[in-house]
Amino acid sequence: MRYRAVYFDAGDTLLTGTPWVERTLGALAEIGISLDRAVVEEAAVKARAWFELAGPRPRTLDEEMKIWPEYYRFVARTLGVADGDGAVAAHLFRRCFWPHVAFLFPEALKTLDTLRADGVRVGLISNAAPSMQTALDRLALTPRLDAIIISDVVGVAKPDLAIYRLALETLAVPAAASVFVDDLDPNVRAAEDLGMTGLLIDRAGRYPDTACRRIADLREVLTLLR
Repeated sequence: MRYRAVYFDAGDTLLTGTPWVERTLGALAEIGISLDRAVVEEAAVKARAWFELAGPRPRTLDEEMKIWPEYYRFVARTLGVADGDGAVAAHLFRRCFWPHVAFLFPEALKTLDTLRADGVRVGLISNAAPSMQTALDRLALTPRLDAIIISDVVGVAKPDLAIYRLALETLAVPAAASVFVDDLDPNVRAAEDLGMTGLLIDRAGRYPDTACRRIADLREVLTLLR
């Protein structure tokens, strides 16, 4: 077999989640708070800006977990919700924090299990905070991965070639014998620049004009390797 390793992106490749606005609206409705969608959409923009200005990206889960309580208190204030005792913020964290609510694409586990059964090593290269590991653990992905490279943990992100080199070194498989699957065109092209075979998973048809090889389902990776 030509290919000895396959690396996957995480978000919107192996796993996904309900969008921020829908998660927030649903969580608020659970505690009897009804807000106009436009208010929540505006809060989403402000919350994203708040997080980007919160300081250096956390390198550990402990560092990251110090940020989220204040983040959700900020979200509650931005939504104009009274939250003197912090109960709303705590509820939003439980019900909206992405690693708590992410879910797998239906074919993900079967694809990883089949690759490993065929003797192919499987890795993950994700632009994410350390809490991505929480999602991987909860969704039973961790034991199926031979290498886990999370950008905020290692201090470099896609499409910087350094993160792909780190992944290749971790599994000790040359680029020519490796496949990389991602849902973003620039990330796939960067992998190809290193000599990896790139696959763009384009479930929604966002990249009709890409020069990258497109797939619509993870099971197509198995077809390529076989």
